[in-house]
Amino acid sequence: MAHIAESVVLLGPRRSLVGIHTHPAGDSSGREDICVVIINAGIIHRVGPNRLHVELARALSAAGLSAVRLDLSGIGDSDSRADSLNPLDGALADIREALDTLVESGKVKRFILLGLCSGANHAAIRAADDERIIAIGLVDPFIPRTRRYYLNHYFRRMTRVGSWKNFFRGDHPAWQWLEAQLLRRRTDRTLEQGGPDPAEVRRYLARIYDDVVRRGVRIFAAFTGDLESQHNYREQLLDAFPDVAFGTLLDLYYFGDVDHTFSSSNDRTALISLILKWASKL
Repeated sequence: MAHIAESVVLLGPRRSLVGIHTHPAGDSSGREDICVVIINAGIIHRVGPNRLHVELARALSAAGLSAVRLDLSGIGDSDSRADSLNPLDGALADIREALDTLVESGKVKRFILLGLCSGANHAAIRAADDERIIAIGLVDPFIPRTRRYYLNHYFRRMTRVGSWKNFFRGDHPAWQWLEAQLLRRRTDRTLEQGGPDPAEVRRYLARIYDDVVRRGVRIFAAFTGDLESQHNYREQLLDAFPDVAFGTLLDLYYFGDVDHTFSSSNDRTALISLILKWASKL
């Protein structure tokens, strides 16, 4: 492995955002103007689940790219924001302010954003209107369910012996659905809890991805079978947003037998290898 160096960086206008900058210690093969920013997965601090972000940042630096593992406000060592922005807008502002500081520091002009779960969502949304972002790596971002998703989901349930046992015992979701219809109850939990309209969420995300693609941002998207409640096949991203012309900008992968946090060392190695191959072509 090539020599790498690591140091703490303080970002944002108040220098309240803490990150770890991992970078090549020697020649970086002429890619000094690109920095990879790795965003928190949920409330897990900058090491990432099972130290995924550490391994990823070091592998990227060994391949000639600098990387910053960023803690958003209120996570890890980063202070909370001093304003009253909601969590989403606060996270997006954090990312913008971190990029601003990195640009002000000197050589960095372009960025690759990487994220898992909520970090992937933040990366996609931020990339829609920031010209400095040239690529995004998304692992298990939220995408709407599709007709094929439901076909896969219910077919798999029907082929499980345990599902049939539950059905005859009256414990199967089918009975709950029938009861809901008979009682004319609203079954959509999101709507019951006053959450956003799923159709509006779909339209919003479609606009985000359309803007990202129109800007020519390259996309690495990987999904795990562990989140079957959200997605269950490789092409679901394409089917969820049929009007978005992803074309050759999208590299799409599906890890059917991998858990959401990549707890297996072999699985992390496989993911990192794919990301390195993708990043080398940018």
